[in-house]
Amino acid sequence: LGHCFPVYIKFRGGKGLATTFGVYAALAFKPALLSLVIFLIVIAISRYVSLGSLFAALSYPLFIYLFKEEGGILYLSLALFHLIMFMHRSNIKRLIKGTERKLGEKAR
Repeated sequence: LGHCFPVYIKFRGGKGLATTFGVYAALAFKPALLSLVIFLIVIAISRYVSLGSLFAALSYPLFIYLFKEEGGILYLSLALFHLIMFMHRSNIKRLIKGTERKLGEKAR
């Protein structure tokens, strides 16, 4: 939460994905690694970093469930998935509208 809503810069921070990935890797490395692979594949195919972020955030709880990791990790990963979705809400709107910038595309 401190990365997304830092007190020192008026609660305006990042989207939390990199910090969340660090937490994921510390809790369950194999599912985190697979989520990173999903992230890279989605970006390679679509060139949308935000779409890769959303797919990676969704895939981690699924991999936790499939690998039958401790239940508490599943609940935490679901909560963090919802936080990442919330932080990416403007990106989701732009993806739906078709106005989201692709990787390597210049600003308009």
